[in-house]
Amino acid sequence: MGPRLLRTLLLGGCIALAIYGLKCVDGRRARQCLDVVATTSAGSLGLQGVAGLALSPDFQHLYVLAYRGDSLAVYCPDLGSGEFELLEVHQGGEKGLQGLRGGDLIVPSPDGRFVYAACAKSHMLVTFARNPQSGLLTYVAAVGGLTAGDEVMQGASCVAVSPNGRHVYVSANLGNSVVVFQIDSNTGTPVFLEAHREGENGVAGLSGAYSVLVSADGRHVYVSAYHDKAITVFKRDSKSGRLSLIASARNGRAGVEGLDGVVGLHECREGTFLYAASEKDNAVVVFARDVETGVLSYIESHRPNKEGNPPLQGAALLAGFPGTHLLLVTALVGNSITAFRRDPESGTLSFLDAVIADSKEAAGLRGAYGIAVDPVNSVVYVGGYEANALTALRLNKAYAR
Repeated sequence: MGPRLLRTLLLGGCIALAIYGLKCVDGRRARQCLDVVATTSAGSLGLQGVAGLALSPDFQHLYVLAYRGDSLAVYCPDLGSGEFELLEVHQGGEKGLQGLRGGDLIVPSPDGRFVYAACAKSHMLVTFARNPQSGLLTYVAAVGGLTAGDEVMQGASCVAVSPNGRHVYVSANLGNSVVVFQIDSNTGTPVFLEAHREGENGVAGLSGAYSVLVSADGRHVYVSAYHDKAITVFKRDSKSGRLSLIASARNGRAGVEGLDGVVGLHECREGTFLYAASEKDNAVVVFARDVETGVLSYIESHRPNKEGNPPLQGAALLAGFPGTHLLLVTALVGNSITAFRRDPESGTLSFLDAVIADSKEAAGLRGAYGIAVDPVNSVVYVGGYEANALTALRLNKAYAR
């Protein structure tokens, strides 16, 4: 699967942060697109193999999954004081949390009442109820696992929620599938609805299913297929949540390139373009999205040049920065976060700069993977899987447009 991610345990307390400036890939020190403003100190507890990051809808709480640590931590970032207050940790194997093993990616419900975690080691979707005021979590349920003849959840790697919060979609990297759950609106408990799996009922393009994305309009679901070098498109029934296969965009077809080892997916705010990050091809790939049919049309791909810029080696996850035309990309091997300027009309990208882990101030970016954006405070959080660290970077106001 690509990386597995973050944390162990410690109840209460704070983790001290150091304040630094940006070091750009070209060696210039200046206020470029992103400035490193804080990073956890070496040896901080609870950050063993940082994986998925997610912010609450009000941007007050940061949720951090640990792949190696088999845990989920809740933080309250305070960049003013230079600290991340650690509110609580849920540890896999304790208090019935058997499903919280190998947490990969995490997402809150749109209303902020629940948090869902895809866990690759346990092959489960784990659900927590969230207190909107305190941000603290209460375990609800774990569904999935491996049963005789049913392995569709094997290697659960990513989870996405429909815009109305009624359905949850899980991609399973080893199960080569995407699984659909209906959500109990009162308890948040997922109830199995259906599964689509490579080689069954005419389904193709899901080998190594890694990330799943529900379009903002709720009409389509996209799944990245790591081994198939493809992005597979499903039509989504807005009422039932069920999926119907439409098509796949694959390497070598219709001019598509750059999808070998495709991991992360991101839809632009207008809904007209979709971006993908590929770990093996070290690439970011741009597609036009037909909002009616959901079909993708290849536009371009970006890879490192001879000088290694942009540093997309092991490109992993992507995020937009609301209120701007920026696209941010983490890279596991490049140990970096890269910023691109996005043309809202054509969808094409222009490389701006990057922050890489080649200095003390950015050392927390080693194995950069998880990413979460706080547009209110103009901050992006990045999890360093190899560094066992969190890094906060602030957007330069000159780029906040």
